Amino acid sequence: MVKSWRQYLKQGITLSVLGSIRPGREHVRKWQLDRFGQSQTSADLRQFADEARAGGGRGDEIRLSPALNDECAALFRRYKDALKRPPAPAGPSSARSPRPG
Repeated sequence: MVKSWRQYLKQGITLSVLGSIRPGREHVRKWQLDRFGQSQTSADLRQFADEARAGGGRGDEIRLSPALNDECAALFRRYKDALKRPPAPAGPSSARSPRPG
């Protein structure tokens, strides 16, 4: 489930930031790797391909402001582990309590 969540998060952030721009799979893959440290599968990146380009035609590079790029990376880091279980609390509650008296 965590893996699916991360794929969904990458896709959601990418779609939000690119809007209707279709720069091509390879540019989106590079952008995602630079921001998130991982990218979607090639099949998932197909949605960013421009159907009008034939064969080896490449799209334009993704040029966003550094602030927006940083915000995308921060969003991914913040929410990528949102579905993982929180760590068990440490301290007296998990330790064996002494006997009274």
